[in-house]
Amino acid sequence: MGTPGRLLDLIGRGYLDLSSLDAMVLDEVDRMYDLGFREDVDKLLMAGKARQQTVLTSATLNDDVEDLIAKHVGDHERILIESRSLTVDEVDQHFYYVDPRRKQDLLLEVARELNPTRGIVFVRTRFSVDRVTYQLQQRGINAELIHSGLAQRQRERILERFKNGEFPLLIATDVASRGLDIEGITHVINFDLPQTPEDYVHRVGRTARFGARGTAVSFVTQDDGPLLTAIEKLINKEIRQESFPGFEAAPPVATGPTEAAAPKAADRPVGLPPWANVKRRRR
Repeated sequence: MGTPGRLLDLIGRGYLDLSSLDAMVLDEVDRMYDLGFREDVDKLLMAGKARQQTVLTSATLNDDVEDLIAKHVGDHERILIESRSLTVDEVDQHFYYVDPRRKQDLLLEVARELNPTRGIVFVRTRFSVDRVTYQLQQRGINAELIHSGLAQRQRERILERFKNGEFPLLIATDVASRGLDIEGITHVINFDLPQTPEDYVHRVGRTARFGARGTAVSFVTQDDGPLLTAIEKLINKEIRQESFPGFEAAPPVATGPTEAAAPKAADRPVGLPPWANVKRRRR
């Protein structure tokens, strides 16, 4: 078991030989492609013997995955596993609509109110992880960070401390959302919505494991409406909108002479932000 880069390194140095392999499993092939491992995946598949059993798992079947199947798998059987809901019912999912300039302040208040025993805050970029963690620490929140900029040994040490309960809040990029095996995650907070709906599923999947209950909170800005719609479509579930006192964000300023009132959260179509029905002046 290993990452593509590490396996190819061992092959190149003569420590690993796949020529007598009976089976090869590549997990989350679509994610490997997203992370830039396309060439490494091709090399790994070609390093095995011609008649090995090959198993590919993928959350999505995009053109890249289809091309990979056609190139390397040949005669194959396709197994599709469908689910009505990709997130378990034990996860309480809701979101706050927030001005992007106030997300840091809202995170502080949400962290204090929820008081997670063991929670993960997902942020989109490494720079933002550093900034968010620093701001929380400056305000008295016991939090640590993890992202791909840290050495492997540093990441392992931080995760071990997190598992041991030495601090309650881990600030992370999506490097931690797949393959993270930590029991007892009580809360997932999406400071930034992920770039793909599938990553939302993987983030939220860190909590409510083995029958336990969990909470997933997302911060949604004015520009996140289409992404929220895509997430709700994928999980086939409307995420509940809530408001946090003092952080109610106003809809954008209307541009037309007459506007209809924005629908209430309960009345709006799944995934549409509160301002979605504002009529605009025709030009």
